[in-house]
Amino acid sequence: MPEQGIYHPNGSFHKVSPIVEKPFSSSDPSLNEQISHLKDLQEYKKSHEIWKDEIDIKATTQGLPFMFMALSDLHIGASGADYDALKERLLFLRDYPVSAILVGDLADNFSPMRFPSSMSENLVEPTDQWRLARSFFKEFQDKILVNVGGGQHDEWVKRISGIDIFQWMTEDLNIPLLKSGGVVNFQVDDQKYKTRLFHKIGRLNSQFNYTHAGKQALRLAGDDSDLIITGDKHLGAVEQTHIGDRKRTICQLGTLKVEDDFGRSQGYPQRPIPFYPVFMLFGDQHNVEVVENLDSAKKMIDATFQYYKQLGVGSLGLRS
Repeated sequence: MPEQGIYHPNGSFHKVSPIVEKPFSSSDPSLNEQISHLKDLQEYKKSHEIWKDEIDIKATTQGLPFMFMALSDLHIGASGADYDALKERLLFLRDYPVSAILVGDLADNFSPMRFPSSMSENLVEPTDQWRLARSFFKEFQDKILVNVGGGQHDEWVKRISGIDIFQWMTEDLNIPLLKSGGVVNFQVDDQKYKTRLFHKIGRLNSQFNYTHAGKQALRLAGDDSDLIITGDKHLGAVEQTHIGDRKRTICQLGTLKVEDDFGRSQGYPQRPIPFYPVFMLFGDQHNVEVVENLDSAKKMIDATFQYYKQLGVGSLGLRS
């Protein structure tokens, strides 16, 4: 291709650079425009956030206490989990007028990126663990009041991949998702109860007083909660005390992972135990009672049913 240029009268040749047109680069948006854009994104994300800080639940009990069992650290899929204890509690939820609150670490779900050696403690791979958890959500969706986040075993998928698995686990099942430390406001007939749920309280824990962290968190925050329920520590205890002018219930839940080689390797000397009390919220007076033993809870519910049956009260949603 011949060079582009012009010849002058004296015969000399001069090259001419080609004329190139390119788009003009726009200037950066102003600081105010950038901040406004972030604000718009913030509001959009907040409006589509699936994890809530607070939810409201209303229950009409027809004279009975409203009852729920809080379950934490089931560690479905772990080789050391007590699956007989899990089946026993699922049958209880199925057969009795008791709801459920899930407080984190539903699946064992050891991450191959974080703890590859600990995956040897799992009976099945994470996909199968979450398939089982999804079946739990589907079969008990009418019983599950709320699922609490913050469990590290639940969140490893999100931390590594950025994908929130609970978006897909619960989106069609009407199971609310609550951030750890969030509040459930119960309206039970005429009475209101405030319950604060943590999967884990990061500080204030005691190896000797298992309810210490929940009680101190309640005091330090100046909280007016009636109940504080926590998981994570795999060690169960419940305490009812008066702080200020109110009766408070503080509960540290146990686990179904009763054989925990990973926990032993981390220096935890206590033996983990299943500990999942039944909480009773009364509608005719402001009172919370706790039944620690599952068989005792069954007997109390059966006795209450028989009592109301003798009074000739209509169906109360109890088994016959």
